[in-house]
Amino acid sequence: MRDFCSRPLPEFVVSQKPGGWAQADVVSRGLGNSSAITIFIGQVTRKFAPRPLGCPAAHFFAAQVTKPCEVFIRDLFVHEDLWSEPHPPGVRVFGSLRGADTLLERDPGDLLPVQEKVVELGRGPGAALSPDVARYPELLEYSFGRLGWDADRFRVFRCRVEYPVLNSLISVEFDEPGSSTR
Repeated sequence: MRDFCSRPLPEFVVSQKPGGWAQADVVSRGLGNSSAITIFIGQVTRKFAPRPLGCPAAHFFAAQVTKPCEVFIRDLFVHEDLWSEPHPPGVRVFGSLRGADTLLERDPGDLLPVQEKVVELGRGPGAALSPDVARYPELLEYSFGRLGWDADRFRVFRCRVEYPVLNSLISVEFDEPGSSTR
């Protein structure tokens, strides 16, 4: 989402991983504030991925933290017809020293003792305001408009992690409706 990223745009290297996964890595420009960047990556998931080994959740959205950052935000916009459970999804954080190929292989021994939460914020772009993200409502209106979707029909779930552990995998996980694994 180029119009909402810092300039100059960061350089990415895209590689294919086993199982058909694509991985995009930001090429480092240095350290400190002089190399700080803001990037936005949008993803529409029409079919969920298979359940990974060692993951009790029915559906998950994972991201690896491979560069130091101040804040990690994962917002999920879930259509009201897809998720009727009263509770938000859960989050687990895994140590991920083995690299990006471990997105589908999670060893319970790598689970980190952090207490991150997912919070339901409401519906639509107005619910997703954040002091961390300039122009965020504008970005959301742009995104939903491009897709032709009514943003107010989507529940907003947020996982916000300050200074996430480097080389960790943050996984936001949805259980099957009615299950009690949380």
